[in-house]
Amino acid sequence: LSFGNEFNTRRLLQDLKENDGAHYRLERDTPESKKQRSFYRGAVLPLWAFLNGYDHRDSNILDDLHHEAKREFNGELVMKDGKPYKRGKSTKGLLNKGFLEAVIIYLEEQYAIDRTKVLDHEAYKVYRDTVQSNPEAPETFIDYMVFLGVLRKPP
Repeated sequence: LSFGNEFNTRRLLQDLKENDGAHYRLERDTPESKKQRSFYRGAVLPLWAFLNGYDHRDSNILDDLHHEAKREFNGELVMKDGKPYKRGKSTKGLLNKGFLEAVIIYLEEQYAIDRTKVLDHEAYKVYRDTVQSNPEAPETFIDYMVFLGVLRKPP
């Protein structure tokens, strides 16, 4: 089986070594969906803002973080005024081709988060499909995770 690249293969082998007897589920890779983009814009980027102590509800901040992610994880080197400059390329159709995974790995490495707790897809689906429709519900997924006690407000 191909896991996309050497990095993913090493990560899987390390996980197998550390979790003797663990069960794994193989899933088909499908084209990027609106739900993946929703998860990225509604959970991943706001979490990044929250962990930095920024306003995770501010769309301008989320856009800035998205542009930073594009430069870092999907950038190209261009010359501007005779100097090299790293510019982010479009991420359309790339979320499930390693871009989203790279952003989440970055958050894990920089902020020591446990993605299974703070970026749980099932919790996000519950919030998006059920909780969010309640007028008294937390305003964002991050607020919902704080409400549940999964996340604590930064000092």
